[in-house]
Amino acid sequence: METIAVARARAPIPGIDPKLILKVELTSAVDEDEWRRAGLHVLAQNPGNILVLFSDSFELEAFRDRVERFIAGPVKGRENPPHNSLIASIERVGELDPKDRIGPRLAASGIVGLDDIDGRNVFVVDVELWDAGEQFDREVRARSLIAYVEGDLRGQSVGQPFIGTSGFSLVRLRIRGSELKILFDRPEVASIDLLPLPDLGEHDVPSVTVHDLPPAIPAERDSPIIGIIDSGLNAHPLLDGLVVEQIAVPAALGTADVWGHGTKVAGIAAYGDVRERLDQRNFVGSVRILSARVVNDPR
Repeated sequence: METIAVARARAPIPGIDPKLILKVELTSAVDEDEWRRAGLHVLAQNPGNILVLFSDSFELEAFRDRVERFIAGPVKGRENPPHNSLIASIERVGELDPKDRIGPRLAASGIVGLDDIDGRNVFVVDVELWDAGEQFDREVRARSLIAYVEGDLRGQSVGQPFIGTSGFSLVRLRIRGSELKILFDRPEVASIDLLPLPDLGEHDVPSVTVHDLPPAIPAERDSPIIGIIDSGLNAHPLLDGLVVEQIAVPAALGTADVWGHGTKVAGIAAYGDVRERLDQRNFVGSVRILSARVVNDPR
């Protein structure tokens, strides 16, 4: 295990209570309740690592103490080192890097590190902020970041910030590349990305009937189950062998997909990119489906 990185000193943004956010890379999965019992809050889970929010310096010191006691080994009369199940799963602990905040659209455009950002260009980006806990705190944090960008970084806010009620806050900014690099290094920022582009649909969509489809191969009996709460589910040859159960709430609705939406969602949940699967002629099920209809008949 590598040592815990010490947070770099940064000038605080007025109005934002600084929080220490660390990236914890694991060798094996750890239940989220384990982190809560250790006094830590999981912000996000990504392949190969978990991002953990240390809400104050006391909790950081308690976590550091746990790591040190683990490294020191078991105490007399105990078989395993203290806090073995949690600490033994940690491979590396450190701060988030700026590259950890690069969104997928920026990465697809060729920006995978700060050196790829042309400081002379002006970018319009969406900046997602870490959750602040309470709605009022989310509002303050978003407004404070805008004031910091417009003052210190000479950027501009675009439109009104989106302040979610369950942790998601987004600020749209127009900013020069040289200052954008600074924003990537702010611990308050969760991610930065280019604006999403509208999906205008696919041209020249092939005409395919059920007779053109390859046979679907049902998922294994122990495959994961995906629950879909939508408009119900209709019979379809590609879903044969994948559906565990269909229910309706209330039961009087019936399980048929009158809207036609739930069946499409089930297909995406089962196969991902259906067009790609069609090109590969590969419809091997990897999950099972539980459908719950909750949408009234549109008629």
